[in-house]
Amino acid sequence: MSKAEAGMKLMRWLPQIARASDGDKWLYGSQAARVRSLLDFLPTMSEDAVRLSGDVRYVPKFYNQTAHLDAYDAAYDAERGNAAWNATQDAWDIMGDRATKLGIESGASDAAFDAALGEVVNDFIRPDVYRDLTSPLAVGRAFDVLRPRSPENFLSVVRGLGEWDAIQQPSDLLLARRFGASPEEVRDITLGLIADGKSLDEALQIARTMAR
Repeated sequence: MSKAEAGMKLMRWLPQIARASDGDKWLYGSQAARVRSLLDFLPTMSEDAVRLSGDVRYVPKFYNQTAHLDAYDAAYDAERGNAAWNATQDAWDIMGDRATKLGIESGASDAAFDAALGEVVNDFIRPDVYRDLTSPLAVGRAFDVLRPRSPENFLSVVRGLGEWDAIQQPSDLLLARRFGASPEEVRDITLGLIADGKSLDEALQIARTMAR
């Protein structure tokens, strides 16, 4: 995979990539601009987005340490071990302070930590590893983007699906909005299929077909 191909798959935490200072470059290495964008983004998250990111981080899929090991290996192979340490600790602290001020106890700091690690080595890891590291935080970002254009029940729908571990990536929030607008029969079938191990996307497609 070329760097251009990898770049197309990276998260845009802020509308524009932040400008990295000399101090940022010393701390965070060659990907300092992306790390700075992430760090600047964290305080902008709404309370609900912080909670959601923390909840998604607790989904069993993200307990898998393979992504972390791959990213750390890449960091040290690229001589970015210090950059990884600095970025992850700063992200952890910023999100921890944010969650404390909001009175939230969640995995949001873990989500920020993982995303920072992914950004330090985004040009050395596979897209699937990058997605696993950044998805919990990216879900929170997507929630804040979509909420103003979504029905009033959007938050309750997302929380309900989250109880089934059905929210795992930003695209699932678009599906959640569709789920919330579906007839009750479709919603019931969808939840049954999720309980049987289907993803939200698969379950919703099958449910809509079955309910016709």
